[in-house]
Amino acid sequence: MRVANRSFMVFLLIVFTYVISGKAALMLALPPGYASAIFPPAGIAVAIAFIMGRRALPGVFLGSFLLNIWVGYSASHPIAVIGLVAALIISVASMLQAACGGWALRRAIGYPAAFDRARDIFKFLLLAPFISLVSANLSVGGLWALGVFDTGSLAENWLSWWIGDSLGILMLLPITMIFIAEPRLLWKRRLNTVAIPMVLVFFLFVLLFLKTNQWEQDDSLKEFRQISEQSLNQIQTRFDEQEAVLEGMRGLFVHDVHGNVTGQEFQRFTQNMLIRFSMIQAFEWAPRIDHAHRAGFEAAERKIIPGFEIREHDAKGRMIRAKSRSLYYPVTYFEPIGGNELALGFDLGSTPQRLETLTKATANNLVSASAPISLVQAENQTGILIMQSVRLNGKEAGIVLTVLKVQEFIDRIVPPASTLLHIRLIDDDAQTVLYDSFASAPAGDLFERKFVFGTRHYRLQTTPTAAYFTQHRSWQSWGVLAMGTFGVGLLGALLLLGTGYTVRVETQVQERTRELKESESRLKELFENLSSGVAVYRTSDGHDFIISAFNYAAEKIDKVNRGDLIGKNVTDAFPGAGEFGLLDVLRRVWKSGEAEHYPISFYRDGRIAGWRENYVYKLPNGEIVAIYDDVTRAKQLEEQMYRMAHYDTLTGLPNRTLFTDRLQQSLATARRNKTHLAVMFIDLDRFKPVNDTLGHDVGDLLLKEVAVRMQGCVREVDTISRIGGDEFIVLLPGMERDQDAMSVAEKILYSLSRPFELAGHRIHISSSIGVAVYPEHGDQDKSLLKNADIAMYFAKENGRNNAKLFQSDMLKYGK
Repeated sequence: MRVANRSFMVFLLIVFTYVISGKAALMLALPPGYASAIFPPAGIAVAIAFIMGRRALPGVFLGSFLLNIWVGYSASHPIAVIGLVAALIISVASMLQAACGGWALRRAIGYPAAFDRARDIFKFLLLAPFISLVSANLSVGGLWALGVFDTGSLAENWLSWWIGDSLGILMLLPITMIFIAEPRLLWKRRLNTVAIPMVLVFFLFVLLFLKTNQWEQDDSLKEFRQISEQSLNQIQTRFDEQEAVLEGMRGLFVHDVHGNVTGQEFQRFTQNMLIRFSMIQAFEWAPRIDHAHRAGFEAAERKIIPGFEIREHDAKGRMIRAKSRSLYYPVTYFEPIGGNELALGFDLGSTPQRLETLTKATANNLVSASAPISLVQAENQTGILIMQSVRLNGKEAGIVLTVLKVQEFIDRIVPPASTLLHIRLIDDDAQTVLYDSFASAPAGDLFERKFVFGTRHYRLQTTPTAAYFTQHRSWQSWGVLAMGTFGVGLLGALLLLGTGYTVRVETQVQERTRELKESESRLKELFENLSSGVAVYRTSDGHDFIISAFNYAAEKIDKVNRGDLIGKNVTDAFPGAGEFGLLDVLRRVWKSGEAEHYPISFYRDGRIAGWRENYVYKLPNGEIVAIYDDVTRAKQLEEQMYRMAHYDTLTGLPNRTLFTDRLQQSLATARRNKTHLAVMFIDLDRFKPVNDTLGHDVGDLLLKEVAVRMQGCVREVDTISRIGGDEFIVLLPGMERDQDAMSVAEKILYSLSRPFELAGHRIHISSSIGVAVYPEHGDQDKSLLKNADIAMYFAKENGRNNAKLFQSDMLKYGK
């Protein structure tokens, strides 16, 4: 019973771990959510299958199935048959991948696995991307067959799926094994030395990813904001044009010589406007009729339109004869007629909303827009009325108005943006949405602007569509996280190798110590044949240490005669033991009983002459063993590689990479201390003719001499970098004034204008220098370099052999 309960708890733990880690990983996915740079459940599933075999597979299947159901539900996708089938396909693919991965690792490495040898770690690194092919092929192929992925994005989704699973295996498999794999003693010791460093470095890359993703998001939304501004301007312009339209219709009645505009005249006048403004539902005229003249007005109109009467809506929305009131504003003329017949005779003052708008228009003699209303022409559609009062001989004669169906009005104005933007227009006064193409609540990237028209306040909101994100997707942050995770995986591999090596050496020492009791000759033979140097120290008080053994490799590494050292105090044998910290390490290890890694470096004539890696252990009998290797050659190669990566091989000057790093550090210092710095962009004049006529060898000599002369013109804290060919850039931190930078530029101009005597040739060149100063000319490295470059080209255009300080009006030229 206990065994069954324990198995069930392990099963639940697998499911829970898979779901939670998968959900966390998908939070780092790019829109629309498939491209996650790392998918930890892939590594966890393969690790568990590697350790437990077939027993792990049901938990992997259920965990994957629940995760995909959760993701589908949280993304507001309906959990329909296709969603269940998709989750089932991914779950089967994940389970098969775990099974194949566990089998492949057991076949190639075996289990229990210590991962303490280079060949085992190399096999793991090699197998990880091949194992990931299983889920990438089956899952992406299945989703494509279901229509979840279109053919155009198939390759992109496959690649991101494969990379995410590969990196998940690369990073999470070792971490998972630290918690549950055998041999437990070895893997448990790797918690602090492998797991924690990997997790910390990974979280640093996650933070960098989030920051880079934020920059990408801001950059990708630039066009969205621009399109949104354009849409707002178009909508506001169209609204504003309605004022001109109303003014034109008002003029028709004001300037009519007969004082009685006919329906035909109104039709002719509005015909062209209907062509121009096809999104308008109707243009209308409603005269002001008091109750005393109602009967006469209706009789006159019936002669033209039989059955005409002033009408209104009853409580059920049916058209009835208007009740008696002091004033009426019946719609008498309207164009176009088709589709607007129900408006004929309708009294604009018969409803509160229309009456409110009408009152504002007549009282202030201003264009007035109504709150959203149900149109007489189409009761199931929302519209707005835009009214303006008409006065004849100082008296109110009536109202001219336009009728807008907001849906059609907006659709006609901004159809090109419809695939990139969701648009929502809100009447703030009425707190009513007039137009809404949002698929759901905005996800956070919301553009919002307010404007006023016809005495009412409106608000326009836009948000990007999925198509917009697809068109503006950037992979930089995804690449940062992917490369960072890959780097963490390699770091983990190195840490596994290092810890495995340390444990293996410690085990060897312990085994050899036990063998000493059995056979001194066997220990001596092993002791003498170790490739690493070994020194054994004994002590009675943990303060003074006597050398009791010293092997041949140690003798060669230290270049001493071990016969002169055996039996001596360590401070007498090695006078620098205290200075190099060896004595302190021996005392700590003797006191704590815990091994220490102790790297030291040796100096000669003030410079590092060598490096050594020491591993110090305490033996059961109280003796201290130091195992060490001379790593001088490896350190020298490392230093040489660093110099090749950060310095120009010809001139010895810092290259662009090192210069950029120093510039960014200097900018950070300048921002913090509120100081100035300057950047110079230097281009040699007439260098190409020298190269072409005297050859590249002389050209190289000239570049070296140019570097020497330039270094003589700047301070030690300044940086000169050759960025290619005959181009140089100079960083001058701590500049107090612009003139200080220009003074340095003048020194360089003078120095480079003096003749060069090289290889029997007298060479004359000059230089053109552009100068940009922080913060006046830019507060970022790219903007400073760009502006210095622009200033340099101005110097060239100004006759060469001169320096120019960047001016803002140069930007036009720079663009």
